[in-house]
Parts: sequence; C-alpha cells; structure tokens
Amino acid sequence: MEHQYWLQRWQTNNTKFNQKKVNPLLIKFFNEFDIKQSRKVFVPLCGKSIDMLWFAQQGHSVMGVELSQIACETFFNENNLPYVKQSLGSYVSYSNENITLLAGDFNQLTPEIVGKIDLIYDRAALVALPPTMRKNYVSKLTELSDINTKIFLISFVYEQSQMQGPPFSVPLETVQILFEDSFNIEVLYREKAEKLSQHLVEKGLKKADELIVKLERN
Repeated sequence: MEHQYWLQRWQTNNTKFNQKKVNPLLIKFFNEFDIKQSRKVFVPLCGKSIDMLWFAQQGHSVMGVELSQIACETFFNENNLPYVKQSLGSYVSYSNENITLLAGDFNQLTPEIVGKIDLIYDRAALVALPPTMRKNYVSKLTELSDINTKIFLISFVYEQSQMQGPPFSVPLETVQILFEDSFNIEVLYREKAEKLSQHLVEKGLKKADELIVKLERN
C-alpha cells in the first residue's frame, strides 16, 4: 500500500484495525522467545499498538517506527505518557524513558538509527503489505537484525477471496519463502481465530487462522 493510503487512514481516523487490549497471544507465547528483562524490542509499522506499552511494563525498551505522526502522538496521549518530540534526521522522534517512536519511512531505517535489536515484534506489519512489498520488507528486517535477533511474527491466514486486504492472508508457505534464507523457522501456534474483529466481518471475512512463528537468524 502506498504511503498516502496509510497517512489518510490516520488523518480520517479510519483505524478500526487497532486493538484496545494487549494481544492475548503475545502474553501467552512471549516466554517462548527467552527474552530477558531490559532488552530492546523493535516494532515495525507500529501504529499506536497497546502491545508496546505491555513490553515497556515488562521492563523492556521499545522502539517503533510508524509513517504517521498522528499515530505516534496519539499513542502517547491516549496512554497519558509524557514525551519529548524532536527531529532525528529524516524522522520525527517521540520518546520517553522506555519507548521511542520514529515517525517516517520504515524503508529508510539503518542499523545505526535503530541500534542493537533483541526482538522484532510483528503483529500487523507483514499482513498489512501486499505481495509486491513483502520481499523488501523482509530484506530490511534482515538488515536491521543480527545473529542474536529473534522475530515474534503473528500472521493471519484465510481464503483471500473472502475479502480484500489489508490485512492480507500470509500463510506459512509464504513466510517460509520470505524468511528461509536468513532465519530458522519454528511454528508455535496455528489455530482458528476464536473471534473475528467486526470490521473484518463487515468486509466479508467468515473464518481465519492465527499463526505464530518464531524466527531466529541462522
């Protein structure tokens, strides 16, 4: 999806994809990644995900990147968090003691900007991208990670003809093709989604599976 598509969705508050509660699958499977306290969690295409607040509450530092400044400001304001806003190269940085959100283009990130990452948390980034954009996305994640970086990937799997994405269906076979050159792949969970979000039902979705994959650099 082009940048303007997402910027407009934030400008018009068309953000039904946001969840009001921490993803229960994050809480259930986080220990599988053996991430100790005071580690760095990177959240690509983060929006205003409440999951970032959960990571910070567990004692981790969080860095997210998001195209929209509205999303970044809304995250801090809705959670009553003070923040400092400043320019960081081509990005606008919003930060407090535990959380830094960079407003700008994900594709322009470098390891020097992001620093060392222990865990990449992708709950809604890969599934937001159409097939033509996924390879570049994974290449950037690989560039930003090192041998010790793990990826907590939550994907959404359904018959694509049911509705038009995003979110798109990204089955395990696609994950394997995208990541197998640089990452070891372990499936932690695949089950039918117990409850579909109402905005997805309104788009025509009838059923879907949730998929959790643990990825480790090889």
